[in-house]
Amino acid sequence: MELTDRELVARCLGSDSQAWDTLVSRYRPLLTRVAQQYLQRAGANDPVSLAEDAVSEVLAELLSKDHQALARFQWRCSLSTWLGVLTRRRAGKLLRSQARAPERMESSLQPVGDHATPSEVASGHELEEAVRAGLDELAPRDRLALLLYYESGKSYRDVAAVLGVPPKHVASLMARARAKLARVLETQAG
Repeated sequence: MELTDRELVARCLGSDSQAWDTLVSRYRPLLTRVAQQYLQRAGANDPVSLAEDAVSEVLAELLSKDHQALARFQWRCSLSTWLGVLTRRRAGKLLRSQARAPERMESSLQPVGDHATPSEVASGHELEEAVRAGLDELAPRDRLALLLYYESGKSYRDVAAVLGVPPKHVASLMARARAKLARVLETQAG
């Protein structure tokens, strides 16, 4: 017998992993369509990738902080409507952040050569400290993606596996994370 949405939410709030799997399989296709349609109408460059990111972020938000977001749902509308609204909002937020982000952020960290002057070495250390502080201000997912790739030397495929996203989405996720880091560093410098 199929669970009603109310039963499903109650079980998810009770940390029933099977209920969570059912919720995801029941609503992911709908939410993906909602996000893709919104992003296509808004003129996104890559609506499929952004839509999957939006859906993944909404589902991750529902799981985070002991299901706080899901617990706030008050049944004033259907679960599908509420999830659709959350997904459209997240897709819009991702689209706006993509529009503000440069296509590519060139790496400003250059290796210091063997014959570097003391001031060059000091500048390198200051820059490294600024980047570390900037990373601390990023969302956990963005920070993790950047650290896995740049510090741990993981491939996009490995980063995708850790984050639970398709490998083809890592490039856009990394671009957004680098752009966010650049904005944080600009704010710190300005």
